[in-house]
Amino acid sequence: MDDADRTIPDNQVALLVDGARNGVAIRRMLDEIAIDHAMLDDVDSLVARIEAGCGPVVTTAESLGRQVESVVDVLAGQPSWSDVPVILFTSQNARLPVRFASLTHRSNTTVLRRPIQTTTFVTIVRSALADRERQYAVRELLAHLERLNDRNERRIHQLQRLSFQLSRAEEHERRRLASLLHDELQQILVGAQFRLNALERRAGDGRSIDNPTRELRQQLSEAIDRTRHLSHELSPPALRSQTLFEAIEWLGGQMKSSYGLEVTVAGAIDRRLDPEDLETFAYRAVQELLFNVVKHAATEHAWVDIAGSEGSMTITVRDEGAGFSPEALEDAQGPLEGGLGLFGIQERARILGGDLEIASAPDQGSRCELSLPLRSRAEPPSASRGDGDGRQGNGIVRVVIVDDHHYLREGVKTLLAEEADLEVVGEAADGRRALDVINECRPDVVLLDIAMPVMDGLETARRLRERHPDLRIIGLSTFAHDEMGERMRRAGADTYVCKSDAGERLVAAVRGIDR
Repeated sequence: MDDADRTIPDNQVALLVDGARNGVAIRRMLDEIAIDHAMLDDVDSLVARIEAGCGPVVTTAESLGRQVESVVDVLAGQPSWSDVPVILFTSQNARLPVRFASLTHRSNTTVLRRPIQTTTFVTIVRSALADRERQYAVRELLAHLERLNDRNERRIHQLQRLSFQLSRAEEHERRRLASLLHDELQQILVGAQFRLNALERRAGDGRSIDNPTRELRQQLSEAIDRTRHLSHELSPPALRSQTLFEAIEWLGGQMKSSYGLEVTVAGAIDRRLDPEDLETFAYRAVQELLFNVVKHAATEHAWVDIAGSEGSMTITVRDEGAGFSPEALEDAQGPLEGGLGLFGIQERARILGGDLEIASAPDQGSRCELSLPLRSRAEPPSASRGDGDGRQGNGIVRVVIVDDHHYLREGVKTLLAEEADLEVVGEAADGRRALDVINECRPDVVLLDIAMPVMDGLETARRLRERHPDLRIIGLSTFAHDEMGERMRRAGADTYVCKSDAGERLVAAVRGIDR
């Protein structure tokens, strides 16, 4: 099983001890502190356990014997995030053979010489368990980072394809306009010029010019109609002089007269939108979605539903036609006739802070829901206006990460960097340094580890709550929620997140959303 596929970490102590006396004594100490453990029969079983992903290893020099090299080899072959803690018992005065040097020189191997006090052993085992839990937390963050990288690579590929498609669409549109001007408008005007020459000759000869004049007037009227149609395509007049709802109603009429598609428009947006580009994009998106219906749905009716609230707008374009598979469309979709294309609409919507959700299936019609943030064009924008939830005026949540483990801080930074409204502005490896960093950075939120050197998270939370009463404090730990979470809340934390929880819960907590 791949590391990223193992969703439930195994932190059971792997126990390999020789002799009844040693085994009974060590197992009794583990039982007294209720630590889960598995008794193994031989070195081969221990090697298999380590390969599968186990918790700390407790063993004796006598149990490993001449097979210690195989244990060292499997420990050295662990993934980068894994450093299995090993607790090795040996006799008080016995000198370990040279072959044990590779094991005892590991940074995460603890050598205990018998006899040993129970409290000492318990402290070491608990520390090893906590260390292993942190490693599993790092593993999950690395797996999440790998998934993000894979998603980003797909997005980059899609955006590269979109860029090519838009470039090709632009060239296609240039050729279409050139063809329209040359093959239609220019020919009409050249024909009109010939008629004008004929009129001049007729007038010079004293002949009647009534019929030629009427034909010339008709030809010029046709030229005007063609130029009007072209200008409407390039910049619809309804969008310049009416509300978005009225412009889409006008578009529905155009779809009926040009393509025979009956469009029912319902809802209301009775105000001009700001920025103006948002209004233009919404109109173009609806136009593209209706073109899709014309070209692919094999139906004569479509519906456009518009709903607007104080801060958002939703436009739904639906039909009961042929439908399609959105998954297959994602790989094959290209802009239609120089249009945006579904992927292009989705990307533009996301840039503007919205989204496009597509629901369809073969023979079951389609439903495309475009959501966009908006404000009235009459409302003056204010860069300093806050959200009322502790955010800065620009809507960004400023975060400081406090944890003594570098890899975990880096993993959390990577996770939060994917969110456009979250910004990591500082970090610290202990509570005392955190007090200075928070004074300097003035964040909205602090992610605070509990177990840290110099000053632990509980004391840090108490001091921060006294000095910064508006600061949102989120406790972090590998321990269970019920026990440590309540202690962190009493110390001043607003909420508590276990490091083994999904990244989505941490992001939600930073935003102040309970999940």
